[in-house]
Amino acid sequence: MNPTSDSKTEPYNIEQIRTYCRLEVKPELADMQWDRLEEATRSTIETIKSTHRSQLLVDLSHLPTIRSGTVASLVRIWKSLNKKSRRFVVVSPHDRVRRELESAGLQKLWTIVANREEAAYELGVSRRAEREERELRILALAAFPCSLLAVLATVMMFRDSKEAIQVNAQLAALLLGAVSLTVGIVSVLKDAGFRRMLSALAIVVSLFALSTLFFERNPISFRSSVEPSREIESE
Repeated sequence: MNPTSDSKTEPYNIEQIRTYCRLEVKPELADMQWDRLEEATRSTIETIKSTHRSQLLVDLSHLPTIRSGTVASLVRIWKSLNKKSRRFVVVSPHDRVRRELESAGLQKLWTIVANREEAAYELGVSRRAEREERELRILALAAFPCSLLAVLATVMMFRDSKEAIQVNAQLAALLLGAVSLTVGIVSVLKDAGFRRMLSALAIVVSLFALSTLFFERNPISFRSSVEPSREIESE
C-alpha cells in the first residue's frame, strides 16, 4: 500500500494498491463548504490520474448518509477515469447510502456493494476472483488447441487410405472436438473479451470436426451404420 494522500484535513484519502486505487471518503466531507469540496475533488482527480490507474474502490464506510454534493463529486471522479478500462466499485455497509445511490440510478454505472470483500472480488483482486480468472484463462487456452487438433485428426482421416488409421483418426477428432466444444461453451458463457472470441472460434471449429459423423465417406458415420440395416430389412 502506498498512501498518496494522508492529510488529516483532506476529505479524501487515496491509496494505491496493486492494480487499483482505494479512495476513502472521510466524515469531514459532510460538513465541507461547496468551494472547498470542489477544490478537494479537483486535487483528488489529479492525484488519481498521476497513478495511471483506472480501477477505483470508493470506501464510504464512514458516511451513514450521503449528500448530493458528495454524489456529484464522485460522479466527477468517475468521469475522469479512462472510459475503456475504468471500474468503479463503491463500498458502503449502510443500507441508506446504498439506497440513495441506487435511487439516483448509479447502480447502472457503478458496482455498489456492502463490504470490502465483495469489492475486491468485483475488481478481480480477491483470491476467489484470481482463482476464477486463472480457471477461465485455462479454459480458453485449452479450447482452441483442442479444436485445432480435432481438425488435424480429421484431415488425417481423409488423407490416409488405411481403414484402421481412418477409424482412429476420426475417434480422436470426435473426442477432441467434444472436449473443445464443452470447454468452449463454458468459456463463452463465463468469460469476456479476446478469450471469449477465441473460445467462440473453437466452438465453430469443433462443430466442424463433430459433423464428420454425418459425412457419407467416413469409417464410423451414422449413415454407414444405418444403410446396411435398411438393406437387411428390404431382403
